Amino acid sequence: MHYSGPQIISSCPNNTVTGGNMYSSGSTHCCAMRSGQGSNMNSKSKDDIYQSRVICLHAFSDLTHVSPAMFVYLLRECYICGTKKATFKFRVLQQQVLNALRNSPQPEPAVFIVQCLYILPLLGYPYTEGFSHLLISSYRRLQTKDNLSNSFESKRIASQLFLNILNHLVPHEERILIKLMEAFDLKLKEIAEVICGSSEVNDGHIDSAKTYLGHYIYKFIESQSYMTAVTLLEHFSICESVDSSLSFLDKLIQANQFKVAEKWAILMGKPMIRLLIKKYVEMNKPKNAYDMIKANNLKQEFSDVCQLYEQSSLKKLEDIVLHESPESSHSFLDRMIQNKQYKAAEKWAILMGKPMICLLIKRYVDMSMLKHAYLIIKANDLHEEFADVQHLYKQCLLKKLAEKGCWDVAEFKTNKDRQLLDYLVYLALEAGYHEKVEELCDRYSLSGFDNSIALPLHSDHR
Repeated sequence: MHYSGPQIISSCPNNTVTGGNMYSSGSTHCCAMRSGQGSNMNSKSKDDIYQSRVICLHAFSDLTHVSPAMFVYLLRECYICGTKKATFKFRVLQQQVLNALRNSPQPEPAVFIVQCLYILPLLGYPYTEGFSHLLISSYRRLQTKDNLSNSFESKRIASQLFLNILNHLVPHEERILIKLMEAFDLKLKEIAEVICGSSEVNDGHIDSAKTYLGHYIYKFIESQSYMTAVTLLEHFSICESVDSSLSFLDKLIQANQFKVAEKWAILMGKPMIRLLIKKYVEMNKPKNAYDMIKANNLKQEFSDVCQLYEQSSLKKLEDIVLHESPESSHSFLDRMIQNKQYKAAEKWAILMGKPMICLLIKRYVDMSMLKHAYLIIKANDLHEEFADVQHLYKQCLLKKLAEKGCWDVAEFKTNKDRQLLDYLVYLALEAGYHEKVEELCDRYSLSGFDNSIALPLHSDHR
């Protein structure tokens, strides 16, 4: 793969970066952008490879003396200097941040992340929210990969930041508030400790924390931030803070917040779920009612509702078909697809037989809806007729997994198919992940791949 535009270079020995210059001040190294004319360029081939400008991320190789403010500044500079699409830059930076968090940030990775979150609002739009997501997601990956637990100190300052965001002292979006709460698994006890300023809390302090949070939850409800309100109620188990569960459910339904209403009903238990189902029936929303019944295993209790929904769905299909001549089967299928009624289209195709099923699969392929096509192929045992479509879908699946860094899952999904393994090696080459290329080639005796065609990112994609 040929790389154009800036490339991200990982740390190099002896504080040098091939093809670029680096500035340092004490132990803190700044991000440098220079053309490929450095003194280390010893051959024309290197000049050709590194003639584009580069971003030096070598400052992230040791965070012992790097302050959160400098780290945030370097992060922004790395992002600004890149010319790739935002998604690609964020993916690479996420991996670099994950690696950096293993390089002695002081006093510890979790505290360092919270300190950075205090600073990020100074960057303003669009960096604040994007980089906040980046740092929190990188920290969560570190927790998972390194089995890292939250320390007492990290939970304390995370709780303080959580309250500061609630109080609008630190201007972060609601989404960041929720992600912070979930990443550090904040509990009422930690919130109470921050509010009362002591590590020794009693039931009275816990009740005070509930009241305090309840005040802000009401504000979220009043501003129609229902999902945030319900998520906080669920996480801190303070549903009693809402005076009337029934009126809150009604308020959600009136605001057409059906997903939030369902989450609230599930949180409150089966009586509330039953009530929501009845309200759906009264509102003539049989599908919503049916989905809730099915999801909560209440088919016996609401058998009449299920039967009514299934009969009404079948009747609607029959009514439409009665007005269609046999010659217009194709146009009827196209009409359903245009209206994005894919389940109905699949039901119609199965009703009409194999030729219509094949036509629907082709329509899905034309619309790049490969997953839909694959599921129809699988359900109707059409593997031989559409082997190419299956292969294309599996390639797309591998690419998505590779982009997320799920290389082991992607390898498992190949099921040792040679063509898919070759494609996975190509993806690893494209990402500059040479360790995975060598690993796959050795394990499956693959040959014909040249590692030199991709410029290494030196990232751990596993």
